[in-house]
Amino acid sequence: MIRHFIVEPFAAPQTWSPANPVPGLPRDCLYFGKALVELERHLGAEDLNCYLTWSNEELPEYGPHVVAILVGEEWGMIPRYARHVRLVARVMGQKPFLGIRKWLPISQLKLLLALKHMRNWLHHLRSRMRLAFPPSTWPAPVHREPRICHLPWGSASLVDLPMKPMGQRTQNYFFSGGITQGTNFGYRKWFSSPKIQSRQSLVKAVSAIEAMHPELSSSRAVQVHVEKPTAVLDDDRDYAMRLMNARICLAPRGSVADTWRYFEGLKSGCVVITNPLPNEWYYRDTPAIQIQDWSELESILPALLTDEKRLKSLHEAALAHWRNVCGEQALGRYLARTIAESKEY
Repeated sequence: MIRHFIVEPFAAPQTWSPANPVPGLPRDCLYFGKALVELERHLGAEDLNCYLTWSNEELPEYGPHVVAILVGEEWGMIPRYARHVRLVARVMGQKPFLGIRKWLPISQLKLLLALKHMRNWLHHLRSRMRLAFPPSTWPAPVHREPRICHLPWGSASLVDLPMKPMGQRTQNYFFSGGITQGTNFGYRKWFSSPKIQSRQSLVKAVSAIEAMHPELSSSRAVQVHVEKPTAVLDDDRDYAMRLMNARICLAPRGSVADTWRYFEGLKSGCVVITNPLPNEWYYRDTPAIQIQDWSELESILPALLTDEKRLKSLHEAALAHWRNVCGEQALGRYLARTIAESKEY
């Protein structure tokens, strides 16, 4: 039997049912809940306690019967408890990703990415040292070396809708998100984040393309929130409908290279254009178009939108990648295999 718990920041652990999630749970529970339902179909006979957690430091318990699914950790740190549980399945990789493939020409975004990368490596190295010195109150480690697998971010804001064929979509491209800094404290007074830099570059590139090709523009193709946090959306269904009606999903990086928009674009059957992606198993053979800088969009977007055959091919490839690699059922099967393989201590 698999028992499921949620450990939210600054809150006591609570039991939950992935098959019947109650309203008010964090957005991550929607995607991972469906994956855990599939997991139980393949691994239901195992005696496990599965914790969906946002903590890199501790869990309510430890032992060979504990599996931790870590979400929200963006610095590439190794969970301190990684040797004390059967398996840690964490969103993103466990090492920082730079996200720069060509250094020239130098830009403020690349300099910010380099600085953030160095900071994240310091956090990563510190987490390695803390891994070797757990609290004395913890039980003996389950493994000599940590067993960690990496998971996709998945979908957070999509309402399930019927799939719309590429030929019936009336919006050429779509992006929705914040483009202003959410805080002005510390160094943020003088430097914006890589996330904001990338999104502002996207908006600038799309504006330049629409000035030269006004026929490509459509209503609210680039929907930005000036003061609202990116995660706060007025209407999840409206967002899902606009994405489902778009041929192309513009998915600039977030605080890290990974972004929900990439996965939501695939799930909606869009052609996804995004920044460079890490070398993780769920990104390999992706049909997404990766660009270093959004100024490259001018050489890609107009030609792509006139190539109906390629649009349809990429549409089908996006759906196949979601279905076979990073969709909820595919992730559940991957987790079941990985947990089963981690049984040898």
